[in-house]
Amino acid sequence: MIRKKSVIGVDLGGTNIRAGKVKAGIIETTAETTTPQNSQTAQDTIDKLIDIIQSVLAEDVQAIGIGVPSVVDKKKGIAP
Repeated sequence: MIRKKSVIGVDLGGTNIRAGKVKAGIIETTAETTTPQNSQTAQDTIDKLIDIIQSVLAEDVQAIGIGVPSVVDKKKGIAP
């Protein structure tokens, strides 16, 4: 028997961060939190991303994708 794997999609928005675990085209789990505002460093946002991903993470997850409201500079590794 072939077991299908799950994926996690994360939407990093200016107001909210949302995540969902999807398996075989069906949303199994979702989570939402607020995006840190007026932070001095990116670490607050990274911590929130880690927390929300962990809240929907399961053993069968094979990939995580994160959408950001910006153009990603691949050479510098940043989303200005």
